[in-house]
Amino acid sequence: IHFYKRYPDIEMEFADLIKISRVDNVRLRRPAEDPCEVTVAVTGHHLILSIQETENKTEDKREIWLLHRNLHGVLKDSEGSRSGTLSLKYKDLRSFQLDIIGPDKLVALATTLEELSGVENPASSYPFFYNPGFKALEDGWCLFRPEEEFVALMSGGGGEADWRMSKANAEYKLSDSYGRMVIVPSGISDTQLAGCGRHRVGGRFPVLACLHKDVPLVRASQAAVPGKRCSDDEKMLAAVIGSRKRGFILDLVERSTNSKSTDLDSGYPHWKRVLTKLPGLAELRDSLAAVSSTCNDTVSDKWLSRLATTKWLSHVKDVLNTACLAAQCLEKDSVPVMLVEQSGCDLSLVVSSLAQIILNPDTRTLHGFEALIEREWVQAGHPFWTRHGPAGAPKQSLQAPVFLLFLDCVHQIYTQFPCSFEFTEKLLLVLADHSLASNFGTFLCDTEKSRAELGVKEHTVSLWSYLNQVEILSQHLNCLYLPNKVVIWPSVAPMSLSLWEGYFLRWVQHKAVVAGAKERRRMGEIVNRNKDAQTLALRLRKELRELMVEAVELGVLRQEDKTEEQEEEQELDDLLN
Repeated sequence: IHFYKRYPDIEMEFADLIKISRVDNVRLRRPAEDPCEVTVAVTGHHLILSIQETENKTEDKREIWLLHRNLHGVLKDSEGSRSGTLSLKYKDLRSFQLDIIGPDKLVALATTLEELSGVENPASSYPFFYNPGFKALEDGWCLFRPEEEFVALMSGGGGEADWRMSKANAEYKLSDSYGRMVIVPSGISDTQLAGCGRHRVGGRFPVLACLHKDVPLVRASQAAVPGKRCSDDEKMLAAVIGSRKRGFILDLVERSTNSKSTDLDSGYPHWKRVLTKLPGLAELRDSLAAVSSTCNDTVSDKWLSRLATTKWLSHVKDVLNTACLAAQCLEKDSVPVMLVEQSGCDLSLVVSSLAQIILNPDTRTLHGFEALIEREWVQAGHPFWTRHGPAGAPKQSLQAPVFLLFLDCVHQIYTQFPCSFEFTEKLLLVLADHSLASNFGTFLCDTEKSRAELGVKEHTVSLWSYLNQVEILSQHLNCLYLPNKVVIWPSVAPMSLSLWEGYFLRWVQHKAVVAGAKERRRMGEIVNRNKDAQTLALRLRKELRELMVEAVELGVLRQEDKTEEQEEEQELDDLLN
């Protein structure tokens, strides 16, 4: 409670919303688990289910803590005048049924949860009140400073002379969704950036996402007024293409749009527009709802056909295909690519991030992947808070699982190249869950500007501070990882893609998932023991060679015997290898 002393108004707000704080003798039902009796407690940020002692021992946690921010829907079902069932659905696809005795308690708990989950002010969210039970070795807020990341980005591609770091948006006047710093062509002034920003939706003028062999990948929003010319924007794109003869603009539009591929006007003579139709926010939202419904219906004899009608894997395929197209232009054709999207803060970030994972082996390391998320999603202005807002909110039409779609695509690549990633699927699950509702402030708000106004860095803990603890970091390391410095080309053929069971089925196939995790841990232990044994064998062979040389010098061992020993050692090396 002492955390609320800093925010007395918020404490009063929560007190007004909580109609009931405790319900005893509640029967809990959930998929893949036996029913059990729990005590329900409600705080300003959590629903707490305390599992009661039973004769049958269980591996379940004694308490289940559920953030209200993660709650997606509440449904009341009265069973006569004495009892009823409260069905809770969460954004991470968990579902619970609470059988409650007493209609007054049922209504009070339902009303409380609906109102607490509907709080839309980020300043009221749990990260501002979370007291970490660990001392971070590194401050996650300082791990990925834009200045350092952007310098590495420019120097890594070999074209640092053609690009510069601009602070024209330091006060967020050019674009309130971009960060304080952006990378732009060195020949474009800050004044021209301002003109270019006025030409684009939300002020999101073209900025550098990555350099691959000196070939740029940039992203931007659509023109605010289609067909209207802007000399600053034309100069910007001319500077991006440089001395090259051509470039491609991948125009990411919603599948429902009637747009057709047309040539650009004379202001962009070297650019070719390629229309790419991808799912819109509403289509993604409906698709995830259908997947959730399908995965929770474990007894249906038409499960596969229902899964196909959700079109989720089709969306994954289309996005991966677009990312491969962008990567191919950069790697094989050495042609600049600009990703253009209406808002410039959703699917363009997905495609840009996936293209970098395909091309750049550093993004497939744990640190590099965290840096990619920070740079291409958090600092680039993906509206996490709005996209994962509460059900029934005024901005519900703006909600969509864009970030989950990206993580699913990464999982598909990881499945095809399991030895090329330093991290495991578990990290993707952690990021997916924390993007929805979290103890940490990394995914709070929609923009860097909003986070700065709320003092997120000063008053919350970074997710990276938690993940980069030694004991936590080790849980996400891939024991099969072998650094792969080449480009990896994922297959987008339908037979190469599969449902991400670790995410979508983890709550309905809990025992199978746990068993799979144990098998992976055992495999990891075997691999690590093998590595340790090989290291020990190398050290012992080195010591043996040194002793043999010394023995020959002392006359204890003849040169012929040494030769025979070396031949035997070579046979052993061949056997081990």
